[in-house]
Amino acid sequence: MYAQALKYLSIREYSELELYRKLQKKFVCNNSQIIKGILDKLKGSNYLSDERFTSSKVKSLINKKYGPNYIKLKMLNFGVDSKNTNSEIYKNIESIELNLEDLINRKFQDSTFEEKNKLIRKLISKGYDSSMILKKIDEFLAKIESS
Repeated sequence: MYAQALKYLSIREYSELELYRKLQKKFVCNNSQIIKGILDKLKGSNYLSDERFTSSKVKSLINKKYGPNYIKLKMLNFGVDSKNTNSEIYKNIESIELNLEDLINRKFQDSTFEEKNKLIRKLISKGYDSSMILKKIDEFLAKIESS
């Protein structure tokens, strides 16, 4: 079981909960103490780290242009502490804002009410905060008007 866990970790980073579930499913193991012991051993050897996983997964989601709310929800599904997620989001807030600006620049066709609402709904579904969206759309419109 330990060798299988190492094999999984050699392919990519896993959160502790994600690896626990994967091992439990692979070995149909009802004894959680065995798996927890393996996870503790992996953490002790620094092969398994929720901090490292959080950092890489948050950056990956940011590169896919997802917003903070979506990232937080996704990381909760992986069983990662929200404190770690929030700190990673805060470290990368500039990239998130640049992604939002880029999405607005690419998707905003005209300034009609319907078009603006359609864009806002799309960006909210990607996990951006409505106040952040409205601020960036206003900046975008001001930039267009001054040109």
